Amino acid sequence: MRWLPLLAALVLTAGCSGSKWKPCKDLEITTRNAANQQQWMRYENARYRVLDTDPLTIEWEYMKCIELKSESGGVEEICARESQTGQVDRVACR
Repeated sequence: MRWLPLLAALVLTAGCSGSKWKPCKDLEITTRNAANQQQWMRYENARYRVLDTDPLTIEWEYMKCIELKSESGGVEEICARESQTGQVDRVACR
């Protein structure tokens, strides 16, 4: 009986196939803005996972870099992974 909770957890985890991250060289997402117009976004070297299928809701992560200028005139690029979650019309991963 001690194995029953562990087995139940494994079954629940295995049933959530949409929660696995899918890496993409090119991630393309189609969404709608506040005026209900379609917007198209593209990210390089990103990943996503499906959180819900009705309506299609995903979480995606991508690298975002900014350049910082120092007082001495030098430029340094800082990069970090940014994460977003939202409802989308379509997602394509290549």
